[in-house]
Parts: sequence; C-alpha cells; structure tokens
Amino acid sequence: MRAQFIAILLLLILLVATLANPGIIYLIHAHGPDGKQEIEINVQEISSIRQPRENTEGHLAEGVHCLVYMTNGAYVPTFETCLEIVKKIAALDQPNPEKHP
Repeated sequence: MRAQFIAILLLLILLVATLANPGIIYLIHAHGPDGKQEIEINVQEISSIRQPRENTEGHLAEGVHCLVYMTNGAYVPTFETCLEIVKKIAALDQPNPEKHP
C-alpha cells in the first residue's frame, strides 16, 4: 500500500512539473505484455496506474504486470511493474548530464 502511495505521489509531482512546460511532450519507453512490443507512453496523458488483480484469467494477456490508464479512458497493459513505470516517470524529471553539462 505504501509503495502505491509513493507511486501516485511521484506521478502527481511529475504531472504538476510538466504543466510548467506544456509545449514539451514527455514519453516513457515500456513494453507490451510479451516483453517484445515497444510502447511510448505520453506521461501527460496518464490518469492512473495500478497492478492487475490476481484473478484476471482470460481478461488480460499473460505477462501483464501494470495497467497504465490514459485520460481518454483506454489502458495500456505493460510488461514492466508499476514501480518500474513510476521510476521511469520520475527519471524524466531529473536533469540528463549528457544533454545539460
């Protein structure tokens, strides 16, 4: 429960920070449930994230570790865990030393 709270808090912090630069699109790289399909997710369009329920047999593809819900009502099932998704979002807010010496 604490990890979910921290994940949501980090997501909110990033979303507030991105409002200061509305012309910039922040994308994170993730993978589909099979681990092979590459997905780019616009973090400004994320409304929530959650782990799938345990009894989703037949409803979700095998290998789904996190559901990323978008503002348009769709969801993106990812191979990465929700903690990994949150870490990727949080990393966007960190300066990149290669680009900003």
